[in-house]
Amino acid sequence: MLHSFGASIASERGQRMNVLIRATPLPPSIYLLAKMVTALLSALVMLLVLCGFALAVGGVRLSAISWVTLIASLLLGVLPFILLGLAIGNLVNPAGATSVLNLSFFILAFASGVFVPLT
Repeated sequence: MLHSFGASIASERGQRMNVLIRATPLPPSIYLLAKMVTALLSALVMLLVLCGFALAVGGVRLSAISWVTLIASLLLGVLPFILLGLAIGNLVNPAGATSVLNLSFFILAFASGVFVPLT
């Protein structure tokens, strides 16, 4: 969500799409909400594919309510990253947005213990 959402916001800002959107009768809040819902739907598709892979290949067996709770909690966990991507996309120069997004991703990945297990 950091890359897809943040980079698209920065790219659209660089192409002056925000000026074009302001010239239409579409309220900016609806446009932003639509982009956020689209990002959440793409996250949902990714989660469903990962859950299907875990079920088929990994042998993970959970009850239906556990699957729904897991997916819902992971979708809630996506929201801060969408907002972080929105902030970076709006604050950083469109040419440098990708590098700032990559840097923030690696900082968050190291802090979470993806590369080095936390003790």
